[in-house]
Amino acid sequence: MENLVVGVARFALRMSSNRSLKEKRQVVQRVRDRLRARHNVSVSEIGEQDEHRRAVMALGMVGSDAGHVRSSLQKMLDNIEELHLAPMVERKVLVETWGDELALSGFDVQDL
Repeated sequence: MENLVVGVARFALRMSSNRSLKEKRQVVQRVRDRLRARHNVSVSEIGEQDEHRRAVMALGMVGSDAGHVRSSLQKMLDNIEELHLAPMVERKVLVETWGDELALSGFDVQDL
């Protein structure tokens, strides 16, 4: 049996001292660059784009072991906090395992 494990992490940063969206974008870009450079992960700002004092972002990764995916996402969130760019005011991790329902064994090339 093969498993597809999908993990997502949603987090929010508070940037109380920012006075502009330009300052916020610099923080968001540094977080995004650090995560992409150190981890094989997808990262995006997903909310509060017009608010210069708060950023809502998400990470996404796939793997075959739920424990590994969960611990990797938790470690990434910890690394973001260690950057000391902005306090993390929210964080949530969700990991789901999908089994054989996504296996490609019954597909014909034309079905794809």
